[in-house]
Formats: sequence, C-alpha cells, structure tokens
Amino acid sequence: MAVPSLPDEFITLKADYRVPAETLEFSEEIKKSRFLTYLAHVQHKEQMREWLLTLRREHTGARHHCWACVAGEPWDGQQYGFSDDGEPAGTAGKPLLNLLLGSGLGEIGVVVVRYYGGVKLGTGGLVRAYSNGGSNLLQGMMTRTIVASAQFLLECQYEDLSVSQHLFTHLACDDIHYEYGAVIRATGCCPLVHRSELAAALTNRSHGRIALRWL
Repeated sequence: MAVPSLPDEFITLKADYRVPAETLEFSEEIKKSRFLTYLAHVQHKEQMREWLLTLRREHTGARHHCWACVAGEPWDGQQYGFSDDGEPAGTAGKPLLNLLLGSGLGEIGVVVVRYYGGVKLGTGGLVRAYSNGGSNLLQGMMTRTIVASAQFLLECQYEDLSVSQHLFTHLACDDIHYEYGAVIRATGCCPLVHRSELAAALTNRSHGRIALRWL
C-alpha cells in the first residue's frame, strides 16, 4: 500500500533563494570612531550567536557589537533578529536588519563592531555609520542559490535500491540517508521542480513496489 503524502499546497509554497557564498569585512573611521563591519553566511540563530561571541572575544576593547540576521529563509520572520547593543534604540540593529531584508538574501548575518572615538554622531549619523559598511559589502558580495526542495521518506525492497539511487542522482536529490532492515528506508531532499517526476518514476520503474512519502 502506498504511503500517504502531503497535498501539493503544502509542498510548493517555497521558492529558491540566495545566500552569501563568502565572508566579507569592511573597515571605516568616522569622527574618530572605527566601525568594522562583517557579513557572513549563518544558517540558524544559534550559529549567529556563536559567531557574535567569537567577534566579541576578538574585539574585547570595542564599545559596541551591533548585529542583525536573517538566519534562515528570507521570508521567515521567526529567523530575524537584531540588537543595538547599547547604542540609542533604532540607530544600529534595525537599520542593519532593513539592509538585509532589502537584499532579498537568506541565511545571512551582519555584525558591526564600534571602537568609540569620543565624538557623538547623533541619531542620523549613527544610522548612516552602521548602515554604510553593510551596504558596501552587499554590493559586491558573491552569492549562491539554495534550491527549494521537499523532504521525502522512501521505503523499498533491496532489489529496488539501485533504481532509487539512480533516480536520486539523475534528479539532483541530496542529503540522502539510508536505514537497512527488513526493508530499506531512505530519507532525503528532492528539488521541487523534480518532485512529481521522482514520484512518477519510482512508481513506474518499481511497478508500485516503492512507497514514497513527502514530509
């Protein structure tokens, strides 16, 4: 019996998105304060926190470590985060987040380290200072595309394993993991553009013996 799958409307809502392909730095001095801006690929909020802690340890003499992140898909608001880290509210973290959102990138974080030089910049000056480095880095940043995919669970007999593996390779499925028991269970991710093709090919080539479920 076929394993039940999710309806199409729960599978096809995602889209491809771009993420940083490199880590970049930008240094600038404004009225005796030094601003060091870092942009990097961060896949989740915990990775953002770890990176921030690393920069804090590297720059123990800095007054502020302001940051923002879109630590996942660019449309997932639960992955957004920012901090002014002692600067006046709204002058650092939120402008940095707005920069990231405007870029359309996902899985991205920015940290601006400020060594205070003794001269106050004012609200507008702070917004410009914190935004400038990130804006410069985003303009030249290399990116790569995350292809939207659907996760699957497949169960097959041992004689159907080679058929499954051939289709996984042919249709660019990745992150494949196998469990070997009375039957073989495989989990992985299939690009959304190949989802229907994978399901149809598995059914046809195994004469219905392979059970496929979308997670």
